[in-house]
Amino acid sequence: MSHYKEKANQKFVVTTEHRHVKNIWEIVYYINYEGVFVLGDKEIPYEKNTVMLIPPNVMHYEFSTSAIELYFITFKPVLEHNPNGFAFRDYSSHFFENMFAQCFYLKNSKPINWQSNLSMVLGCIEQYLASLESIGEISIAEQLKQRISERFTDSSLQIGQLLEEMPLSAWYQRKLFKEATGMTLTQYLNKIRIDYACSLLANSTMPIKSIAISSGFEDPYYFSRMFKNIKGSNPMLWRKQHLKFSLNQDDKSSGEHEP
Repeated sequence: MSHYKEKANQKFVVTTEHRHVKNIWEIVYYINYEGVFVLGDKEIPYEKNTVMLIPPNVMHYEFSTSAIELYFITFKPVLEHNPNGFAFRDYSSHFFENMFAQCFYLKNSKPINWQSNLSMVLGCIEQYLASLESIGEISIAEQLKQRISERFTDSSLQIGQLLEEMPLSAWYQRKLFKEATGMTLTQYLNKIRIDYACSLLANSTMPIKSIAISSGFEDPYYFSRMFKNIKGSNPMLWRKQHLKFSLNQDDKSSGEHEP
């Protein structure tokens, strides 16, 4: 394929920092171990099955306490939505691991029709990259917000669970979300939970402890602290100021007290 250099793939072990710049895009697939990838002035943690898309003309290198085993491909297409490159995990389908292994085998073993087969594999990689690029930065944040809105009442929900469900690295998703919303994912999750709790406080006679649990807070005391941090007052006082109807005596005695 014309989009790719003839030298399609290499696999090697890096034991020291190898600072370099290329005038063409690179894809690096980390086969094992953990470390830090430095792209210009950014440090990006990586682990096994991480895929890095590296833009041209930017100094980069990686370092790790262990030897780094990786595949890499150099290619020419411009990624319009991600001109600065990005990272993602390939842990679910192992698409990139399989494709890179095929490239490595075809390029080095040179079986019959290896060049046409290699072009087919590279074409699959290019189509996969195009699908990732179409995700776009804004929609990543929107997808994360949607997932949180669907599951925020579950007190066992962990941000890490949400990040693992997306085809991009946790670091990159956190970065995109903060840039799009001005908040971290944890801050956003707590905001959604507290906003929901406010709706229950203002429109129901549920005890505060029950509201805390219904809003995704397992610990009512932590709920009260988080509520005050976000709203500036404790749940009981906020309810008195915003309740849309009067509590009768039975409602007040049903557990309406601060944890």
